[in-house]
Amino acid sequence: RNLDKSDFLRPPLAPIVHHVCCMNNLNPVKMLLYLKEHQEIVDPTNRLQVRRTLDRIIDKQFKESVNEVMALKIHCILCILEEVEKRSNDVDATIKHLLIGR
Repeated sequence: RNLDKSDFLRPPLAPIVHHVCCMNNLNPVKMLLYLKEHQEIVDPTNRLQVRRTLDRIIDKQFKESVNEVMALKIHCILCILEEVEKRSNDVDATIKHLLIGR
């Protein structure tokens, strides 16, 4: 696959995305509380890079190493990020929506 330089994560984002991928707790609220501290991931300018990176990790885990658990975990993280995106990048509104359920 031909990849542009814009497809790769910027160096300051890499440790944050790595930490999110390595989190043991998949509770969406806990994940969002971490993302609230690290707003760079949810920032609209970095959104495309983060999504492409997570998609590439999912493809790699399914096709090369056949690690379905890790692929499913990354997919859940991607869904949480998409939910934040639906709420205009407001992490607090997403947490409130998940806790109240409306």
